[in-house]
Amino acid sequence: MNRFLDTCVVVAYCFPTHKFNKRCTEIEEIPQIWASDGVLREWRRTERYIIFEHNSAILEHIQYIKLNFNGNIGIEMKNQLISHSPDDIYKFMELFYNRQSYPIHADKLCDTLDKLMLGLRRKTKERFNNLKKICEIHSRERDYPNKETELAEYAHEEDIFILVDAHDLGLKIKPQPLTFLTTDNKLYDNRQEIVRLIEVNRIKDLKSESALG
Repeated sequence: MNRFLDTCVVVAYCFPTHKFNKRCTEIEEIPQIWASDGVLREWRRTERYIIFEHNSAILEHIQYIKLNFNGNIGIEMKNQLISHSPDDIYKFMELFYNRQSYPIHADKLCDTLDKLMLGLRRKTKERFNNLKKICEIHSRERDYPNKETELAEYAHEEDIFILVDAHDLGLKIKPQPLTFLTTDNKLYDNRQEIVRLIEVNRIKDLKSESALG
């Protein structure tokens, strides 16, 4: 089955620090995935902002370590470190601390996190380039003003254009089914109404559902 990626899925896939990265990485196992040039434009608008936000979260955590730890940190402190991880990167930090060897010196831990922060842009770019290799990009050549009006009740303004891109693709590949993958709460909550309006067979929320199957 064909899957169309919402921008939020692209973001979660590309950022290893994203809380839904693990689930969104499943898209690598899907034989036919799509995005649109509209998705890519939205990605370019959000990439720098999210890098800043996640780097700031890591820096905040480094400051917490410097203020509260000195010398070696034993494994008994792992859960405390995880619990003080910023919400935006909590899942990533949980995996990070589960991979460390204890005891670990506080200075070494801060240096490791600092290097991780500095490498985030490079890693994100690598994952984006990989996504472009496995994903087909759809370019819409017509507008659907009536669809945009109908969708306004059920989606955020910036999401309407992405949904219309998916609609246009659905018409192009019909009768092949098309599933829309997202992590957006509003889109998923209104999935029945949206599926009724556009040429998409199903909307899946990757926060709670697998991208596969």
